[in-house]
Order: sequence, then structure tokens, then C-alpha cells
Amino acid sequence: MVITAFTLGDLFQVNGYLPHGHCYLWQTPLVWLHVTSDLLTAIAYYSIPLTLLYFLRKRQDIPFPNIIFLFSAFILCCGTSHFFDIITLWYPIYWISGAIKASMAIISIITVFELIRIIPNALNLKSPTELAALNLALNQEIKERQTAEVALQELNNNLEKRVEARTNQLAKINQQLEREIQDKTQAKEALEKNKDQLAQLAAIVESSQDAIISKTLDGVITSWNESAERLFGYKAEEMIGANITQIIPKDLRLEEDLICECIRQGQRLNTYETQRQRKDGSKLDVALTISPIRDENGNVVGASKIARDITTRLEVEKALRESQYFIEKLANYSPQILYILDPIAWKNLYVNHQSLEILGYTPEEFKNGGTELLLNILHPDDLPNLYSNKNFWQTAQEGQVLTTEYRMRRKDGGWRWLRSREVVFARDDYGQVTKVLGTAQDISDSKEQEQRLYEQGRRELLLREITQRIRQSLDLPTIFETVVQEIRQFLEADRVVIFQFSPDSDFSIGNIVAESVLAPFKPILNSTIEENCFSNNYAQKYQQGRIQVIEDIHQSHLKQCHIDFLAKLQVRANLVLPLINDAILWGLLCIHQCDGSRVWEQAEIDLLKQITNQFEIAIQQATLYEQAQQELASKNQLFVQLTNELEQKKVLLKEIHHRVKNNLQIMSSLLYLQFSKASPAIQQLSDEYQNRIQSMALIHEQLYRSEDLANIDFSQYLQNLTRNICQSYGFSRDNINIKLLVDQVKVPLEQSIPLGLIIQELVSNALKHAFPTAEGEISIKFASMNGRYSLQVRDNGVGIPRGIDLENTDSLGMQLIYSLTEQLQGELHYEYAGGAQFGLEFSL
Repeated sequence: MVITAFTLGDLFQVNGYLPHGHCYLWQTPLVWLHVTSDLLTAIAYYSIPLTLLYFLRKRQDIPFPNIIFLFSAFILCCGTSHFFDIITLWYPIYWISGAIKASMAIISIITVFELIRIIPNALNLKSPTELAALNLALNQEIKERQTAEVALQELNNNLEKRVEARTNQLAKINQQLEREIQDKTQAKEALEKNKDQLAQLAAIVESSQDAIISKTLDGVITSWNESAERLFGYKAEEMIGANITQIIPKDLRLEEDLICECIRQGQRLNTYETQRQRKDGSKLDVALTISPIRDENGNVVGASKIARDITTRLEVEKALRESQYFIEKLANYSPQILYILDPIAWKNLYVNHQSLEILGYTPEEFKNGGTELLLNILHPDDLPNLYSNKNFWQTAQEGQVLTTEYRMRRKDGGWRWLRSREVVFARDDYGQVTKVLGTAQDISDSKEQEQRLYEQGRRELLLREITQRIRQSLDLPTIFETVVQEIRQFLEADRVVIFQFSPDSDFSIGNIVAESVLAPFKPILNSTIEENCFSNNYAQKYQQGRIQVIEDIHQSHLKQCHIDFLAKLQVRANLVLPLINDAILWGLLCIHQCDGSRVWEQAEIDLLKQITNQFEIAIQQATLYEQAQQELASKNQLFVQLTNELEQKKVLLKEIHHRVKNNLQIMSSLLYLQFSKASPAIQQLSDEYQNRIQSMALIHEQLYRSEDLANIDFSQYLQNLTRNICQSYGFSRDNINIKLLVDQVKVPLEQSIPLGLIIQELVSNALKHAFPTAEGEISIKFASMNGRYSLQVRDNGVGIPRGIDLENTDSLGMQLIYSLTEQLQGELHYEYAGGAQFGLEFSL
């Protein structure tokens, strides 16, 4: 950094600076608004110090004149600063403007130190109430002293008249000897009359409550009344002829010399407060009134003093000052603003120092600012409510509290929320409220917290509504259209758009798929946007979660081509958030401020991040829904194809079962034809084979007649099977009762054939061997439970002899039964229970 020397010429340097009017874009109404306000303010600021100086010149008894000079200088600098604010609109002489502000700052600091220095003395100044009380007491005292002075003056005048009369009389005596007797007689009468007057004056002096003392110019006491004896403790005979310094403290002897000098010049001293000394040495606070005594020629020959004891009054004043100090200390240490308001004039009569802490205004500024200051710092929206409080005080009762919340502007321009509680403090003789005592608490933090909670509630409500809408609908365009409208209204933005990248476009081309725009800004919905500045590098950053926050495109880090592109769309401030779908950048959510720059708050960004998360869910749901629709359409097409193929296979299987059944029937017929003329044993064996073939043919017949080509309704199958067996062996069901206890069970084809053959063999054996009389009962039970099947075939015939080993018999039928049981992976058992009873258990 290069540091250059500063010269006086730099004060007028304007090169390189812009006039301040550029900040207002040279808008004529705005420029003249500032020119007019600054000019009027400068004139007012110049008028104030002139008025103060004129007032100070007329009232030279005003205390602390230096602070008024400093305030005048400070206000003069303020006016000059406003005047140069006008000049810098066109001429950028900022050095001179800054120098003026620097001088204003120096004077302000000096004023602060001077204020700190005089505050103790200023606090000792009496309040208007105290001054009024003291003034009343002093007026009473003055009246009493004036009465005594009048008496003394009359005494002096009478003495002068007597001297003059006596002189005239002596002259006449010298001139007219013949009238000597007459003149002596008149003189004697006049003397008697004067004695009466002197006696009256002496009585007045002696009866006065104040000490009245007369002395010569040398300080020799010539008179001493009874009040003087009582006040100072000296008798008259002790003090007459003594020097007045006997009752004056040594440290105040010089004061007596000054008093004597004033008396010699014929001056009178009114109500001079000082100290005198009693006989016991104690000091006494007195108020003196001293008048000169003149002889017949008008020459000052002495002085008369009236001394009044003011000890009690001073003690009362001290107590009042201490009480006032205590009250002011309590008020100033209060965390709230304490004030006394005139509800009629609507101005503050008293404000504690907390006003400086909360609002930046000193108590003096509040009192001096009056109604105008209150109107200037109160928020315009709160003024009607505060004006209505005037009506409240017209009918307010004692102790009734008025609570009001309102906003006031700090001296630095910020707004603070206050909550005031006010009660009646004083009334006039007619009962009208003249003073209101109030406290104002700063509730800005709680109000800000309420506002934050309110905004948070609004954000949460918006987010819930968006989430609910996304959950209730898969229509992505409708969701986008509704949500961008709600976002724009909530953020009070000028435009909100959703931009979708075109596939395989290298992230440089896309479409505006949703928009909400405020008139008169140009709508861009359904526009194809091609942005060459937006490269893969930008896309990767957005895909990683980058959020672009631009408060003003002309004061940003953007490339010029990007700035030109946004300016073409009327964008001034920009907030962009990515929309990710399946880890790929799908598009962007863009919020535009077109009418000017904007500071985007973090809470707004956080809300939009949550909304983009919901957008991504909606996009993903819509994508999945579209994929599901495509898959469903594909599966429906496949289902139709499979259904057609299944129907074809059903036809084919039915044809197969039909042909198998026919072939089995042919086989049975061939066996019959082949062995019809054979021996009975061969024919019996042929019949058994035919029955077995017939049981299998029944299964295939039932399958091709059924809709279910894989499973057999075993109940129906057993009815057909037992009927065919009885017919083949020539038994009537009236003689042989076959009871079927079969559950409604469907048995697969691969188990139905071996199961049917087992039943065929068991029923055939029972018909052939169990009933010699051709009468009896066969019971068949078939049930399923928990995936296992149970078959029980029982007859009440002669039964099987106990010595026969069924597993090792030479009977082809039993061998076939055990072979088929192994095929079913089942268990076969036999019981001797009044006939034959076979049981079979297996699982599918």
C-alpha cells in the first residue's frame, strides 16, 4: 500500500470521486427531496445557535454559559454538514465535507466532557417546585424586611427632618430674639412629638423577629435589639460600643470590608446569605439585608443590618436536595424508562437517564424536544392508539393503570418496541389530569422472538402444505404451478421459476416448466433457455449441493455474460437452489428480485432447502410413477400374451387328456377282445387290468372336463370310480353299500393316478373276497389336514386271515398297492377289526 502526503489542495480534489447524486440515480424528485430537506435543516441549524447566543446575551445570569457556546458550535457544524451534503450532490468535495464532520465530532467530544464536568453542579440546581417554595418564603421574608426597612427609613427621615427643623429654629432664634419663648415652646412640643415617634419606632425594632443592628462606618455597634440578643447570645450592653467583627468568623472578616465599601458608596445589599458567630463560638447561617444610614446632609454615617436565622431553611433545603438526589438515583438506576407526561400538551416533563440507554436521547433532549420530538420518533402506525389515550385520561380513576405497546425510533434510526404502564400522577383544582407517571419497558427482544416464531410458523405451515400436496398428488406440473405461486407470495419476490435441464444438453439448455411472476415483469414460462455461461463446472457444483446467493448482480462475482443474461430477464437479485433426482442434477429452483437488490435471509434459504427436498421427492415420485406406469403397461401386455398362451395350453392339455382317456379305453377294449375267449383265470386277470386302466381313464376324463387341468376333485372322482368298480364286478349297490366320507379336496395329477389305483385294488379285493353272501358295507374316508392326506378303506366282511404277511404275499394287487404307496412316499397300515381296514397317510 502506498501512502501519499496530504496537502491543502487535496481538500478541493474531486478527481476520481462521483457526486453523491449518482447514488440517487439523478432522479429529480429524489434529489430535490434531499436538497430541500438538507437546506431547511441547515437553515434551522443556523437559526438555533443565533437564538441561543441572543438569549445568552440578554440573560447573562444563566449558569454554565460554556455549554451553550459548545452546543451552538456543534449545531452550527451540523448545519454546515447538511449544507455540504447539498453541494456534494453535484461537486464531490468529500474532503471538506469530512473535515467539517471531523470538527463536529471534536466539538461533540468536548461537549461530552464539559457535560460530565458540570453534571454535579447541574444536579444541585433547584427544581421549579423547590424554587417556587423558596420564592414564596423569600417573598414573605422580603415583606417583613421591607416593613422593618420602612420603619427605619421613616426613623431616619424623621431624624433628618428634626435636624433641619432644629436648624431652622435656631436660625430663627438668632434672627428673632423676641420670639424665643414662643419658639422654645414650639420646639418643646415638637420634641415631645418626636419622642413619641421614636418610641414607636423603637418598639417596632424591639418586636421584630429578626436581629436589627446599627453600626458606624468603623464597625462600632450603636444599636442591638432583643432578637439580636436571642440570635447571637450577647446582651445589648455587651455589644453597644463593641466592634461588629466580634460576631464575624475570622475566615469571613474580608467580607465585612467589602460590605463597608459598598455602604460607603451608598449601595444597599439585599438578602445576602453568609455565616456569623455566636457568643459560644458556634457558627450561624444568616440572611443579611444591609442599608446605609445618612445624616441631615445625606452623607453616609453608618449602616443598619437586618439578620435572619436561615439554619432551619437550609437544613430543609439540604434534606430536599438529598431526597431529590435519592429519587433521581433510583430513577436513573431503573432498567426502564421512567417519565412524567403532560397528557394535555403531550410532552415529557421528566425522563430518567435510561432513555439514553434505550432510545439514545438524553433526558434534556426529551424535555426540550417536547411534543415535536414525540411525534417524530413514534411509529406512524402507533400514533392513532396513543392519541386515543387522551380520552382515557379524561375519565381515569386513581390507581387505574393504562398499558400500551408501541414503537419508537432510536436516535441512530433503529426501531424499539416499548410497553408502557401509566397512572395518574397529579390533577388540577378541577380534577383534570395534568400529569401522568409512566414506565416504559424495552420489549424489542420478546417482539423479535414473537416475530421469529410467527415467521417460523408460517414457514412450517407452508412446508406442511407443500408436503401434503406432494403426498396427495403425482401430477408434477400442477404441484410445480401451485408451489411456485405460494413461494413467491411468501417471500414477496418478483418471480419464482423452476428450470429443467434438457437431457443430453451438457447442462446448457433447458425449459422453464413452472413460473409465478409479478406484473409488470416479463413472464418466461415454457421458454427454452440456452446459457452458454453455464458449463459442466457449474453443474457439478450444483450437483454437490451448491446454493447461489446473489444480492445484486452488478456487485457480484458473476461473469459478464452471466450478468448480461440475468439483466435480459430483468433480474437484479438472484437465489438459486439445485433440484437433484437420483444423484443427477434435474433442474434449478430460481427466485428473482427484479425491482432492486435484496439481502436474502438465512431463514429464507433454509426454508427453500426444505422445499427443494420436497420437490426432489415429488420429482422422484413422479419419475417412479411414470416408470411404474410403463412397467404396468408392459406387464399387462405380457399378461394378455400369457393368458392367450395359457388358453392355448389348456386346449392342448384337454386334447391330450381326452386322447389319453380314449387310448386307455382302446387298451381296455383290446384286452377284452384279446382274452374274451380265454380261460376264466385269464379273463379274470384281464378284467383286473381293464379295471385298473379304467380307473386311470376316469382321471383323464375328469381332467379334460374340468377347468383345472392340474388337480382332480377327488370327491367326484371317487364316486365315479366306485360306481365303475361295482358295475365291472356285477354288484348292485343295493347289496353292497359303499359309504364315501370324502372332504372337498383337490389332488394333483401325479398323486391322483397312484391314489386311484390303490383305492381300485382295495375296493376290488373287498368285492371279490370279503362278502361271500354278496352283502356288506365298504367305507372310504379321505381327508386332509396341515398338508397331509389320510385315506381309510374299511369293510365289514370276513377279513384277511391273520397268518398272511401282506408285504410278502404273491398277490399282484397287494404288491401293486405297496409299490404305489412307495411312489406316494406314504405309510400303509392294516388292522383286524371285524373285517379288513387299510389306512394310508402321505403328504404332497
